[in-house]
Order: sequence, then C-alpha cells, then structure tokens
Amino acid sequence: MRQRLIDAGRELFSDKEFTAVTLREIAKKAECDAGLISYYFGGKTGLFREAMSLPQDPIEVIHEAFGDGRPGAGQRVCLAVMKLWEQSTVQSYVKIYGSSILSSDDTFAVFSAWVENEMLQPMAEQLPLPRAMLRLELAFGQVVGLCSARYIFAREPLASLPRKHVAAIYGPVVDAVMFGKLPIAKTQENHAS
Repeated sequence: MRQRLIDAGRELFSDKEFTAVTLREIAKKAECDAGLISYYFGGKTGLFREAMSLPQDPIEVIHEAFGDGRPGAGQRVCLAVMKLWEQSTVQSYVKIYGSSILSSDDTFAVFSAWVENEMLQPMAEQLPLPRAMLRLELAFGQVVGLCSARYIFAREPLASLPRKHVAAIYGPVVDAVMFGKLPIAKTQENHAS
C-alpha cells in the first residue's frame, strides 16, 4: 500500500502543481483510504518527499550542517546539499518541480513560505549577527546557484569536481555572505533587515 501511494503521488506531482494535488485524489489513484497518507507519510509533504526519493528531510540535513551558526557553516551546508542531491533521484524530478514552482504563483508561495519558515527563520535565530535574515537569503542564493550550475546546467569543470573540493572552494564564499561585512548604504538598511 505504501508503494502504491508513492507511485500515485509521483505520477500526480509530476502532472500537476503541488497545491493542486489533493489527498483524496492521491488515495483514489492508489485505491486506498486517504487517511493512510497521514499514517505512512505524516501528510502530503511527507509523501512528496518520498515520491522524490529524498533519503532524508532536506530541512533537517541543512539545519544539522548549519550547526550553531558559526563560520565554517558554508562549507558544511554546501557539502550536505550536494551529498543529498547526489544520493537521491531528485535530479530526474527537479525540472518538473522547478517549472511547477516557477509557473504557478500558488506553488511558488507554498515553496517560498516553506523555505522561509522551516529553514531560514530558524537559522536566522541562531546567526549571532545583525541582518541575519538578509545574510541567510544571500547564502541561500549562493547554494541555489551552485546547485543550478553543477546539476541542472552541468557546467564543467564544476559538474565533475568531487563534492568535497567544491565545498572547500565554495564554502568560504557562502561564509563571506553570512559572516562578512555587508556593504549596504544607510538608506537601504531598513529594507535589508
């Protein structure tokens, strides 16, 4: 039954936006009761993670790598994200889900709120610096750019370098935006907090 739900979820999430897929629709396709989705996966988000074959919750992986919010977090986060990506089948689904996120305001809003509320806000509370949220948004942009160049566009030589080498090179860049001085004019400071 669990595998039938995963298969049904994968098919529906590939065809429709995340927000448009209902628990009832998934259950109907899997020919089971909708309550089993919560039983097996804790809800639609858990099923989505399983359908994408992520070995771990990406939020937990990133929080663990971020640790106590001290320098060195950039390298740990880069390494953890690359490892997660390479150990899963997310590559085969990223274009489908990425286009869904970018083409739908509703799906984009859900994704954006998830990133902010589950990942960035808790990390900002641990970052002992002013403008912590801005710093984390900048770091998030760096890591997303790294993953895009390495995995989606497969830019060489970045795509074929061992992930430990990439993390050693790119980690200090991420640390620089998290822990370095932010050159923002005083008139812009209120907007950047």
